Amino acid sequence: MFSRRTFIKSCCMGSLSFLFGCKKKQNPPGENPYKYDIGQFRKIDKELILYKEKPSIAVDAEQIRGLAISNDDYLFVIADKKVFIYDSFKNLHHNFSVDETATCLAVGDSKKIYIGVKDHIEIFNQKGEQIDKRAVLSENAQITAIAVNKEHVAVADYGNKQLWLFNKEGKLLRFMGNKRYSEDKQGFVLPSPFFDVDFDKNGDLWANNTGRLRLEQFSIEGVLKSTWGRPSMDIAGFPGCCNPIHFAILPNGDFVTAQKGIILIKLYDHTGRFKGIVAGEDLFQKGATDLKLEVDSQGDIYVIDSIKKRIRVFTLK
Repeated sequence: MFSRRTFIKSCCMGSLSFLFGCKKKQNPPGENPYKYDIGQFRKIDKELILYKEKPSIAVDAEQIRGLAISNDDYLFVIADKKVFIYDSFKNLHHNFSVDETATCLAVGDSKKIYIGVKDHIEIFNQKGEQIDKRAVLSENAQITAIAVNKEHVAVADYGNKQLWLFNKEGKLLRFMGNKRYSEDKQGFVLPSPFFDVDFDKNGDLWANNTGRLRLEQFSIEGVLKSTWGRPSMDIAGFPGCCNPIHFAILPNGDFVTAQKGIILIKLYDHTGRFKGIVAGEDLFQKGATDLKLEVDSQGDIYVIDSIKKRIRVFTLK
């Protein structure tokens, strides 16, 4: 009969055998035993890569800060204190200087150029003539992105963690996403200064809520309509503290996103379903973090490469 004493004795002997019979795994000399290896997450199945690279566009400047593409596929780049304009064949058409260092730009009707300068917006024509200068948003404003459609101008303000919505004449209609006024009292959670905004074809606003690792859709009335994205180390999710850092909306409604940490530019459909990879970090040098994106009318994807001082261009295979 298997007594209680026999059971306890066998358990104790088993425990001692485990403790003293198992050898501790030894790390190679000089290797950090606590190192967190994320190499497995950097491997990309080649079948997932849907795009190939086209010739890139050189920018004669030290620091590229933003890019935009007009309806007729002219490319506008803000770098240092200059605006560079490339024609639809991506030949340099014109450039002009601005007085202050800009953070971003957008292009509206008649190629009006909206430039974000820390806490306010300046508007130029393509000849480089300033045609308007909007008032300072607020004392703490830090503009990181501008989006323009036929009726509205939207501004992503990292300093105040909110979006500003104006009409074309510059009248403030509302702001949205500020945690003090949002229903869940969280609003935009932005651990790092990557805050982007874009309009979809229906006129709704989209923004990246990086601390919550997702994109969010707002009506022009300021109502949060939907979200997509999830924290995950798998290829379809967003890793780290704050991703995706940038995004753009393709003509067919798909989304292209850029993430830091493990550098990936990815493609999702209009509902947020992962479709594939545009480019991986094997194509970018370490330190290429501010991967701002734009798309043209053909669906080609343009990415700032701050290390190589070029605009990288990707097209479907």
